[in-house]
Amino acid sequence: MTLQQLLYFRAAAELGSFNAAARRLHCTQPAVSDQVRRLESDLGVSLFARAGRGLTLTSAGRVFLSHAERVTEAADDALTSVGRRHAAHERAVMIGTFRNAPYYDIAELAGRAQEAGIALEPRVEVEHAETALQLVARGLGSTIAARAVFARSAPSGVSAAGFAEPFYDFFALITRRGVRVSPGTLALIELVDDWARTVAAGL
Repeated sequence: MTLQQLLYFRAAAELGSFNAAARRLHCTQPAVSDQVRRLESDLGVSLFARAGRGLTLTSAGRVFLSHAERVTEAADDALTSVGRRHAAHERAVMIGTFRNAPYYDIAELAGRAQEAGIALEPRVEVEHAETALQLVARGLGSTIAARAVFARSAPSGVSAAGFAEPFYDFFALITRRGVRVSPGTLALIELVDDWARTVAAGL
């Protein structure tokens, strides 16, 4: 039994529909019904009597709802006490696309999510340099790109810093001002620098 299952069950019980619960929780109807089904399996009882598209609590469901309400409210209180009021309702979304990233306009999708008030803590991997630069411009990450690509495609407000000596300045670390570079990016920078020096030593 998980807190997410209790939240889904409570929403479905209050609204009388998996579809309505999904709209409140900003997820899909199958996700809600699956979590409720798993909860019922864990408990060994039916919580809802399913009639058409509507839901009615069983006697066990009515008893369990009061416990679910207390647990979810206690979780909200606990999160509020440390400034994480909405953490219990946060969701991880994974989006996979085929190779043509611009076709799906990932940067535009991320921007629309921000405008809708959705907080993003993205972990984005993209091989298309122009799309990567657009994500940087929206404050959604950092990237490394060839200087020629940056000069041709860099959006407004994005700056670059070259590597080490000018001779090796054909890669650039691109990030927004004040953003801390991740350990993985630093490790990649070191690998690129080592490789460039090895190549130069053989010339």
